[in-house]
Amino acid sequence: MFKILKPKFSNYRIGENLQLPFDVITYLKGLDLDTLMLTPRVDELERTVTILNEAFMESKGDTLIAKLSPFDEERLLAARGLKKYLESETFRTEPGRSDQANVLLRSYNKFCNNITRLSLPHKSAVFTKMLGEWDKEAGFKTAITFLGAETWVENLRTKQETFEKMSLTKAQSNLPKAVSAKMLADVKSAFEELKEDIYAFSRVSADKQAYIQLIDALNGIIAFANAPAAKRKGRKGRDKQKPTPSVENNTSLGNTPPMADTIDNIDLSTF
Repeated sequence: MFKILKPKFSNYRIGENLQLPFDVITYLKGLDLDTLMLTPRVDELERTVTILNEAFMESKGDTLIAKLSPFDEERLLAARGLKKYLESETFRTEPGRSDQANVLLRSYNKFCNNITRLSLPHKSAVFTKMLGEWDKEAGFKTAITFLGAETWVENLRTKQETFEKMSLTKAQSNLPKAVSAKMLADVKSAFEELKEDIYAFSRVSADKQAYIQLIDALNGIIAFANAPAAKRKGRKGRDKQKPTPSVENNTSLGNTPPMADTIDNIDLSTF
């Protein structure tokens, strides 16, 4: 029987705790949730994610948005530039050029339709998902190379990575410990309940194949979300092998260990 991968919530950064459920909700809303009997679970997950997202984005009010807005505008400008380039290529008369441009343009429009109306973390989820597919799928890679669009794609990737870096290092939530931990726990609980229902239906439903396909898709999304955390863990393991100054030496020099870019003030040991 198919199993659903376990999200590594405890190893995620703040944005990743939002990005995974955003990505899952976006995918599931493209399905017939009523037929799959998943509408209540998806609604509950969306409710908890909305609360966490609003708290995260509003915890520092206008100051937080003011810090992130310039970087958000830069990635949106990069996305618009990429789209304009692809659109211009559809008018080229060289054999195959218009077809290859349309391959990328259809994918872009699927992901980025109404992108400006999405929340900042949701934009990140969309850009990350699209660029990930373009990296992985041979057809997209071929189209990018054929059109010479590497610079445009890399520009968007760079702007997206810059935004993520700024949001994760400068936009840390200052919510009270208990409230923040509860919001994260509520998201995790709603996600686990959704997983349990999907797994149960995959065992007892007359149409098992629909749920098996759904599990395959979810596993791809979860694996994609787990990958950055696994890489960070690997780097930390290598760093531990290097000699480091003792705590006493750091204290005597008046130095303190650098702040991590995860939610260090929240106890996530139960995640």
